Amino acid sequence: MLYKMAQLLEYFILVIPYISLVSFISGILTEELLVVLGILAGNGVFPLWKVCLFGFLGVIVHDICMYFLAQTRLVYAVKRKWKLTQKHQDLSNFIEQLGGRTYFFPSFFLNSFMGRGLL
Repeated sequence: MLYKMAQLLEYFILVIPYISLVSFISGILTEELLVVLGILAGNGVFPLWKVCLFGFLGVIVHDICMYFLAQTRLVYAVKRKWKLTQKHQDLSNFIEQLGGRTYFFPSFFLNSFMGRGLL
C-alpha cells in the first residue's frame, strides 16, 4: 500500500509544472477531479489560485460548449423523435416556464438540484 502511495505521489510531482492545463482539462471533463486537486492544493502540493482559476475556466468552457451543442439541429431532431412520458414532459415544461425567455433560472435550478455546484 505504501508503495502505491509513493508511486501516486511521483505522478503528482510530474503534473506540477502542468497544473494549469490539468486544472483546465479536469474542469472540462469532470468536476470531481477539481475537488481532488483543490484538496492537494490546500495541502500545499499545488498553487490554489491556479487550480481555482483554470478549473473555473474549464467549467465555463464546458457549459458554453454544452449550450451550443444543445442548440444544434441534430439535438432538435432527436428531441422530436424521442417521446417523453407525460410526467417527464410536465417536468420539462415546468423548467422551461420557470425561466421565461432567459436561461438563468432554469440553469440555476438544475445546477442547484443536480449537483453542479461549482458555478
